[in-house]
Amino acid sequence: MRAITTRLALAAIVLASTLSCARTRTQVLVRVDADPWTLMRTTRVHVRVWNHEDEVRLDRVVRVQGDGAETMLPLTVPITPRDNDASRAWRAHVEAFDADSRKFNEVRAISTFVADRVFEVRLRLEDACIDRLTCPEDQTCHRGECRDAHVDPMPPVIPAGLGWHELDDTRLADVCDPAYGQCEFVVSSWSGATIDAEGARMFVWGGGGTGEYRGNQVFELELDTLTMRAIDAPIGVGATCEESDFRERPPPRATYDGLEWIPALQRMLAYGGAQWCNGMDAQLYDPATATWERVPVPAASMYPHVALAYDRDRGVIVSAPGSLWIFDPAVRALTRIADAPIDSFNVTATIDTRRRRFAAFGNGVYWELDLATNTISRPALTGCEAALAQPAPGFVYDSAGDQYVTWGGGDDVVLIDPETHVCTTLTFQDGPGPQVTQGTFGRFAYFPTHDVFVLVNAASQNVFALRLR
Repeated sequence: MRAITTRLALAAIVLASTLSCARTRTQVLVRVDADPWTLMRTTRVHVRVWNHEDEVRLDRVVRVQGDGAETMLPLTVPITPRDNDASRAWRAHVEAFDADSRKFNEVRAISTFVADRVFEVRLRLEDACIDRLTCPEDQTCHRGECRDAHVDPMPPVIPAGLGWHELDDTRLADVCDPAYGQCEFVVSSWSGATIDAEGARMFVWGGGGTGEYRGNQVFELELDTLTMRAIDAPIGVGATCEESDFRERPPPRATYDGLEWIPALQRMLAYGGAQWCNGMDAQLYDPATATWERVPVPAASMYPHVALAYDRDRGVIVSAPGSLWIFDPAVRALTRIADAPIDSFNVTATIDTRRRRFAAFGNGVYWELDLATNTISRPALTGCEAALAQPAPGFVYDSAGDQYVTWGGGDDVVLIDPETHVCTTLTFQDGPGPQVTQGTFGRFAYFPTHDVFVLVNAASQNVFALRLR
């Protein structure tokens, strides 16, 4: 079980004199966390912090699991420079110990401060570094190798220029476990994603079963730190359903456009999908605890190829072939709202929040649902025939530009006017290349808080960001 961040309240951690109340604090918050396998194995951590003069200012062993646990990971260590001097350096070293008191993982950081700013440095005990190696004092283990431990005191940011931007060190393949199959199947097995817009993060889940990626994990892209990580540890899916132990997780599946974040619940809804075992179902996933909860829904609403989008007033709109439903988060129940010969196979859905329309796009299909009247229309689009023909392209509503934006591969994006339904193509160099053959679904998303579009295409690629303004 994961826990909320806990701050170590020790005077020894603070390396400063009293600050003037007229000034903003100069401080670093060192956030210590761990990858799934390390998290489960760690019973205590040894945290040490040195100041500019290389004096030890914090040296504490903290029990994080088992009898006598004082706190749980993640934990936060605040570091403040003496005399509010941002030029001063600091370094930190965190070691993880198992139940046999054996050190099996560690991480280091060296950095300075930013004047009159509080910023966070994240130290992650990575699974790739378990029992791997001991690095020199000025290096740390990252992805199984010793790397420079110096950390930029400012967090990474998405470049401000218009067009495509490749975000370094964000490959999904780097956080999958190769022992469980090919990571490409997390996305190429007809699987999508959803975003927590306020939390600035994207959740990716998919991968199928035997012969594909069998880890059955949820992956998270943190936009504010430009970090890709696995939330939970992989579990082995066997050659048959009978040989598989899902450990209280739902069976792996091709998720299509069946993932949607519900802000009121702070959970991801996973609906339908093509499952490898045990039929179709609806599940709620809590990323804070990495736990799943099955939700009872009518069998008539359940279908592999669904398209979902969240409306702040009504709940999650669920499009299944021939019918439309609403999942009400308050009562965790589904209600049928319309019957129509609609297609939800290889389409991607979004909500026009200004006009309150649910729109589905892709695989040669475009239709809209008026959320005020529950009526369906099929307006003709002008100028985007090629984009519409793509299977499950990225398709989102851009609230700042009051337009739909779709991406189906290459350098181009297509803008769709919600009033006239006229399409305009924009081309930016150095794009992500071809779309994954089976589609993008929710892995192309718009973050209003950052006014940026984010794309997880192939698992072997870095994440791409797109700026239109």
